[in-house]
Formats: sequence, C-alpha cells, structure tokens
Amino acid sequence: MDDVVVLCDFDGTISVKDVTDSLLERFANPEWEQLEENWQEGLISSHECMAGQYALIKADQEEVETFLDRVEIDPYFSQFVGHCKSKGFTLSIISDGFDFYIERILKNNGIESIEVFANHLEWQEGSIKTFFPHINNDCRTCGNCKTSIFHKFKKPGNKVIYVGDGWSDRCIAQQSDIIFAKGKLTKFCHENGVSYIPYLSFLDIIKETSELI
Repeated sequence: MDDVVVLCDFDGTISVKDVTDSLLERFANPEWEQLEENWQEGLISSHECMAGQYALIKADQEEVETFLDRVEIDPYFSQFVGHCKSKGFTLSIISDGFDFYIERILKNNGIESIEVFANHLEWQEGSIKTFFPHINNDCRTCGNCKTSIFHKFKKPGNKVIYVGDGWSDRCIAQQSDIIFAKGKLTKFCHENGVSYIPYLSFLDIIKETSELI
C-alpha cells in the first residue's frame, strides 16, 4: 500500500478529557464560559476566545503543572504509537490546544517522539501568554488551522488517516482519506455525509489499521 500518515487530535482523543476545559473549570474565573458562548455564536474567533480564557486562569505555573500531571490519556495510545512505528506509519498530533500541556502529558506517559502541531503557550513573569503560529487569518473557526497542516502531509499516492472527536476536526475530516471519529465529530460526519469509522479507544484503531500494510 502507499505511504500512510496518521494525524491525531489531542484533547478528548488522546487525553480522556478536554484539557483546556479541565484547566478552565479548575482555575479560571467563570467568565470563561461567556467567552465560550461568544465563540460558538460566531461573535469572536477561536484564538480570541482561547487567549481571553487563558488570561482568566488564576494559578501559578507549578499549580498548573501539578494538575496536568494527573491528566489521563487513552490507555491504548502508547500501544498505538508502537503500532504506527511497526507499520511504518508517520504519526503526528494536530491540536487546537496548547503545546505546553500536550508535551508534558505525553512525556509523563513515556512518549516523546511525536511531532506536535499546536498553539503555543509560555509563562512570562508569572502570566500566561498565548501564541497561534498555525492560524489561518482568512478563517475564524480555529486557532490552529488543521487543514493547512494537512496539506503539508498529503502527497500524491499516500493515505492520510485522521483521528478526532470534536469541533476543530470538521474541516480536516472532510479531506482525509480515512476518518476515525467519536463524540461531536461523529455527529458532524453523520449529518454531512462524511464517511467515517467509529471508535471508542485506540485499541479499535489498532485493529482497524492492522491490515493496511
């Protein structure tokens, strides 16, 4: 078979729960929920929403890191990483979340060899600063334009598999060759006639992709 590229969402896909939502629920002023509503109604862009929400977090870096160290990931994801390596699949993470917590959570689970495309977060003088290096200024939907990154991987003759669960996965799912979906992405695919394979955990994806090569 042609080369296979696996592009994978993080929040709610690799992590059991959405990490940004968990952080906001634990540490942010309740105003973050109004920003979420404004974004869902199209009043503000995704990156405006996230920048505003993270500015509401009232915790220092150590508190946030301690919280992140308790975040759980899909129990079969580490096995899936090994599966991709053994099959010769290229595996990358594409997230509309932040590299700060993605890389820490992966490292906590012994995973450090995966390229991550995400929004960027830094602690500067005790405050959180957010950056959006993969933004598409012509689109207000996501802080990280997953479609733009998709085109860096999609080559003539190869196959791109996408794994996701939510709102930021809609555009890239419509262009990928094989889609594994759960949660809100399942509903979107069903309502828009996008072919997909449902999954509950990465064990399901391991089984489904075992015969690709």
